[in-house]
Amino acid sequence: MPDYAVKFWGPAFRKISETTAFKNSLKKIDMTPVYMGPEQVRKIVPEYVKAIGADIKELDVYGSKKN
Repeated sequence: MPDYAVKFWGPAFRKISETTAFKNSLKKIDMTPVYMGPEQVRKIVPEYVKAIGADIKELDVYGSKKN
């Protein structure tokens, strides 16, 4: 994502994650809201992708198959 988009969306997602409406919508589906800023996301996504690599490959999430 380009830096200008990160600068816009980072604070926007933080603001959204702090709203009562957002927190209540997650509670309805038994989820806990947790905000991660851009730097945290940059660190965790590659680790997460590596951890679920077999699933990603099987589902061809990043593959080149055309349906």
